[in-house]
Parts: sequence; C-alpha cells; structure tokens
Amino acid sequence: MKIPEPAPNIKDILIQLGEKAFTILNNIPADAAKKWQEDYDYWSEFKYKNFPEGITPEIAWLKRSFDTYPQRIQAPVFDKNHNFFSFWVSPLAQKIMYTVDRSIGSVQPLQDLRDEAENGRYLMASLIEEASNSSIIEGAATTRRQAKELIASNRKPSNKSEWMVINNFEAIKYIKTVTRQPLTLDLIRKIHSIITEHTLAKPEEIGCFRTSPKDDDIVIEDGEQNVLYRTPPGKEVIPRLEELIRFINQEDGQTFIHPIIKAIILHFTISYIHPFTDGNGRTARALFYWYMLKNDYWLFEYISISRLVLKMHGQYNRAFLYSEYSDNDLTYFINFHLEVIDKALKEFQEYLHRKKVDFQNAEPLFKKWPTLNKRQKDLLINALKNPQREYTIARHSVLHNITWPTGRADFLNLVRLGLFSKQKQGKGYVFLSVDNLKEVLITRK
Repeated sequence: MKIPEPAPNIKDILIQLGEKAFTILNNIPADAAKKWQEDYDYWSEFKYKNFPEGITPEIAWLKRSFDTYPQRIQAPVFDKNHNFFSFWVSPLAQKIMYTVDRSIGSVQPLQDLRDEAENGRYLMASLIEEASNSSIIEGAATTRRQAKELIASNRKPSNKSEWMVINNFEAIKYIKTVTRQPLTLDLIRKIHSIITEHTLAKPEEIGCFRTSPKDDDIVIEDGEQNVLYRTPPGKEVIPRLEELIRFINQEDGQTFIHPIIKAIILHFTISYIHPFTDGNGRTARALFYWYMLKNDYWLFEYISISRLVLKMHGQYNRAFLYSEYSDNDLTYFINFHLEVIDKALKEFQEYLHRKKVDFQNAEPLFKKWPTLNKRQKDLLINALKNPQREYTIARHSVLHNITWPTGRADFLNLVRLGLFSKQKQGKGYVFLSVDNLKEVLITRK
C-alpha cells in the first residue's frame, strides 16, 4: 500500500486561474459536472477522466469541490491538527441506502427469513462467515474453511489464530444481546475484551484503552516502511471516544444523518482513533454490526461484510487513506463501505434465490418421505451436490442453532431411513449419504 498521491490544493488552483475562475467553472457542462459527482473518484483516478475541451483535471477537481463542499456534514472525528472530517452524501450513497431500506421492509424472500424454521440455518452460517473473515483480515493464519470447521466443531482453540476466530464469533453473538443499550466506553471495552481474549501478548491490555504515553508511537506502514498513518496520542483517546459516543447516541440532532452512514462513521472513527494496542479493526467491525442491529436493520444478521472486505482489502485500505489525504473527506470511505453493503445484499439475495430453486427442484424427491424435517431436507440437498462429503453432528447442530441431541436425532433418522450411513472416525462418527442417493429417494415404495 502506497501513500496516496496528494490532491491539488483548491486555493492554489484559484490563484492560478485568477479572475477568470468563476467564468470557467460556470461554463462547464452540467452533465459532466454531475458525472464527476456521481463517480466521486479520488484524485489519482479522477485526473485520467475524459474532460471537456479546455478543462484541465485541476479545473474539474475545483468544480467538483465547489459543487459538493458546501453540502458536506461534519463528523465527530478530527485529525492531528484538530481539523474535523466531513462527508458529502453522494447520489451513490442515497441510492444504496434507499435500496437497503426498501429491502428491509418490502422484499418478500428476505421477510421470509424471519420465520423461525429458516432463522437458525442462515443466521448461524452468516455468523460463522463473518467471524472467520474478520479474523483473516486481521492476520489470523487460517482459511475460511478451517475457521468454519473450528466454530462448528465446538473444540477449544489451540493457538492465537483460532482464538481470534472464536472470539469474533462470540463477540458477534454478544452484540445481539446489547442492541438496546447506548454506546458507552464500557460497551466498547467489553466488545474488545471478548475479541482479544487469549490473543494479546500482554493480557493486561485486554479491554484497556491506549492511554499511556508509551503507546503513542503506533504507526501503520506500507511495504517499504513509509508511514501511512500515525495514531492520535493516548491522552486524546478517551476525549475522542466521548465525542464519538455523543454523536452516536444523539437522536435529535439538527442535521439528520442516515443510520447506515452513522454506522460507517462509527467503524471509521474507532479505526482512526485506534483506542487499543491491538484488535481495533475487529472491534470497529463489531460495533458497525451492533449499530446496524440497534437501528433494526435485522438483515445484517444474515450478510457478511467482512467477506467482501477481505476480497477488496486493497480498496478498503485505500478508502481510509483517501479520506485522510483529501481534505479529511470521509465520502470516500462511506462510498466504499456502501458499495460493499450493496454487493453483500445482492449476493445474499442471489443465494436465497438459489436455495429456493434448490428446494423447489428437490421437492418432488421428498414426496415419498413425509417425515423429513427442513434440516434433513437441507442435508439431503447438500449431499446430492456433494456425494463424498462427510457430515458431523457438531457442525450440523451449530449451523442450525439446535442442540447436539437434536442434531444427532436428525442423522440417526436419516440412517434408519437408509439415506445416510454412519462411520467411525477417531473418537466420534461421521455421516455420508448413500450411493445413488437420488435414485434411492425416487424409488422408495
């Protein structure tokens, strides 16, 4: 990750243009200016656009700044010189937030998820996905498959990476229990404590804010040891957090800020303040989920933001830096995060559609098996696609949020019906679908 190319200074451009500045700006075609706003690229990409004849990248940058700066809203985070960050609610942001709001209330397949029969399977899969990916982002030496198997097995973690995964999983479950509480210093500490248990070299730093002068010199560097970002001094951590807490808990401010944007600002600010010596990224993402659920965005129980952040990690880091290196413009980070949300929502809707199609296609196979429950049908559909896969009671129970005895009963009934076999493996058992499962399902008399 390189230090971003600095954007041109607006005052310098104005001085160079002199008295003709506003004449030039007023003659720029409206459709071009609108496109610059909609795309809202950072300078390093912006300067390569196709501009109208006679318009330089610097003039176009000045035009976009003049059109959007008056509408920017101050955020509760400031830089080392105590200049506040601010943001502009772009057309992209408005469109995505409208889509999310509409999906929460009116898309029938998503509403169907609230049915208890569906809730356990999708919810637990999402929790596992988020816990594993958030851990990998922060350096856990594991794969998503290994992380999922760890959570599903219910075994005790054996190293730091495994503890990171389990802690993230527990933290995500915990935040669901405190969504009616306001944001407090104690809540931030509590979430950090859950996330970092057994992972810090100094256990006394678990849940402890970075307030000592010895923790002031924390820097983020690129691959060539160039300093990309230096954290605020420890003495500023609590005052900065208190400013953030007032902003998050305020419900009747003079300027309405959409809850999704507030959740993203919460994420950014925790990361920027860096209130702990370690675990800040995971804490920030957990608090983002907490605030979304607090504001009744129940859909976020079912989608993993971190999965896409992991895939787009370079863009994620650049969005942080662009916001700092472009006149403290948080719009870049907000737009990136909203695009991630939009992609996650679309992928989830596609996933639901595939699941619905799978069940519709498989339903004729189950007509002769009236005693099968929905969990068992889900297992059979999966086994039809993966005939060599081994299944365990532990994983099945965790995914469906059921007790181990209930999971065991699901498998033993499938064995009794002749659809699965049971095989000894180590101290336990694994279950496999029988050969020619589809034919067995169809030909039952």
